[in-house]
Amino acid sequence: MLRFVIRRLATSAVVLLAISMLLFGLIHAAPGSPLDMYFDPASYAGVDRAAALKAAEAELGLDQPLPLQYVYWLHSTVTGNLGVSTETGRPVLTVMLERLQNSLALMVPSLLIALVLGLLGGVLAAVRRNRPTDYALAGLSLVSLSIPPFFLGLVLIYVFGVTLAWLPTAGMNEPGGGFVAGLRHVILPACILGFASAAGYLRWTRSSMLDVLDRDYMQTARSKGLSAQRVLWRHGAHNALIPIVTVVAMSIPQLFGGAVIVEQIFSWPGMGRLALSAITTRDYPVLMGFVMFIALLVVLCNLIADLLYAVIDPRIRV
Repeated sequence: MLRFVIRRLATSAVVLLAISMLLFGLIHAAPGSPLDMYFDPASYAGVDRAAALKAAEAELGLDQPLPLQYVYWLHSTVTGNLGVSTETGRPVLTVMLERLQNSLALMVPSLLIALVLGLLGGVLAAVRRNRPTDYALAGLSLVSLSIPPFFLGLVLIYVFGVTLAWLPTAGMNEPGGGFVAGLRHVILPACILGFASAAGYLRWTRSSMLDVLDRDYMQTARSKGLSAQRVLWRHGAHNALIPIVTVVAMSIPQLFGGAVIVEQIFSWPGMGRLALSAITTRDYPVLMGFVMFIALLVVLCNLIADLLYAVIDPRIRV
């Protein structure tokens, strides 16, 4: 098991290095520069603007060749320094950690909603296959996958926030608000993200369970006189977990990436809005920090999924 973990860690490190090189090149190849956002030609009457731009370029390190810029960035990143935001002048790591807390407050309930609805719904659809329950769940999942999150967000805001006035429509909390107020703010955005993921979980769980239910060992378990619940969950769901673990692991980074639109609609101060602001202002250090965070999350979730495979089915270790 230890050798398996070491191999996966080594592979993950190489993948992260390759991703960082590719992303660094793509971000810096995009049109424009951070300087374009902070130098207004009208404010430089009588001043040598070219000299000012050159000085600012040197201060930000943008005058160096791109490979050298990457080496400097990689060295700083390895030592825990992600640089300084060109927009706010604050350390990128500090800004990201602040926003990460807010994003986790949204992602955790979203993932719980998705897991409960998706996994239980998928098992129920498989057990009730080709019956009205199966068709109804399949229809609901298709509708959920077909509706864009931004449209669903606007509809829920209009219904529950404007018309019924049951739930707040923006922000994380209210001045002086406690846990209950924060919970009311998280309901709408968490449900939007959770419903979209739950639809995918449901379809994968149903497919995986159908593949397991007719296996010989399931018939053997029933013939031993085990209860239907024990056969279903201990033997059926357990052996159907591997493809589901893959889907769940890969959907976690997608939650952070897909939350950009939802966070913008609900004015949620999370990582998504930070990335959108960095793109708008061409804040290279923050943008690079965000995409590397997503890349690290993808690699980490893949690694965790691989380790879970070995726990679920020990034969995979060999």
